[in-house]
Amino acid sequence: MKYYDETEMAETREALEAALADWPGVTRTRMFGCPCYKADEHLFAFLVTGGLVLTRLTKTEKDAVLKRFKGVPFRAGPKSVPGWPQLPVPRPADLKRYLPLVRKSYTTALAG
Repeated sequence: MKYYDETEMAETREALEAALADWPGVTRTRMFGCPCYKADEHLFAFLVTGGLVLTRLTKTEKDAVLKRFKGVPFRAGPKSVPGWPQLPVPRPADLKRYLPLVRKSYTTALAG
């Protein structure tokens, strides 16, 4: 299963990477065929076609984010990953509203 299409998401990826450029300890890798972002080797976010997945929010934050932004749990093939909310990003400009959440996920990842 293909999770990420660079042709569709290049501008969004570039916008996210520009926002993360000054954050200490952020590295980029690929997992699931997607650009993934780590803080001190702990995954905190990744892009999928049409969306952003956050991996380090508390349960309360995840539940609120899913409801507020009409997100869905990330699906790895047929399996749902309820701890990883996937938020819709139809346009690169839509990332701005998620940056405080990306920062929370990043901060939690830095804490280990």
